[in-house]
Amino acid sequence: MMRRTRWGEIHHLRIGKPQPCLAALANGAEQLRSRSILLGNPGRLISAIGLIFASMLGTFLMGPLSAPVGATAKTYYVDCSGGNDNNAGTSTSSAWKSISKANKAALKPGDSLLLKRDCTWSEQLKAKWAGTASQPILIGAYGSGALPKLQNNTDGNVRITGSYQTIQYVQTFNSPSSYGQILSNCDNQPVGWVIGFNFVSGSNNTVQ
Repeated sequence: MMRRTRWGEIHHLRIGKPQPCLAALANGAEQLRSRSILLGNPGRLISAIGLIFASMLGTFLMGPLSAPVGATAKTYYVDCSGGNDNNAGTSTSSAWKSISKANKAALKPGDSLLLKRDCTWSEQLKAKWAGTASQPILIGAYGSGALPKLQNNTDGNVRITGSYQTIQYVQTFNSPSSYGQILSNCDNQPVGWVIGFNFVSGSNNTVQ
């Protein structure tokens, strides 16, 4: 095919099957060329073609933008003997001490709250957090020894009101003396309603 330029020069062009990106470039340039002829300003055509080419080249080199990476799940630790409530609670060496401090943690889906083994707390753990089906909140144990123990709370040693929480490797205990005076001469005296894990509200919570 021969094509005559505005200066009278004849160029021989080889016609083949254009690649997808070149076809898009040629199509865009042809449209802009037509508009440029109507406007009577060929300089705009050159600038527009350069802009299209630079845009397409940047797209091929950079590739598609990746989705932002989600926040990393956190783990909090509670140690009845070596912990301190002024600590950050995010490592075994900077663990919290009390369950009341742990109850104030802002746990998010995928986070974990771990109680140290061989520890005992006479405090109620309030499992009030909201996980998701794919990222449940884990309440469990770390270290070695006997299971961590929560004891002697009249409304349940673990009070559950959240959703999508998994509670495992946690022991609850109630002694009769924690419910008031026991009369030695009354063998059948009721000592109260003993509750270990109290499912108050919420849904999709698991104790195992």
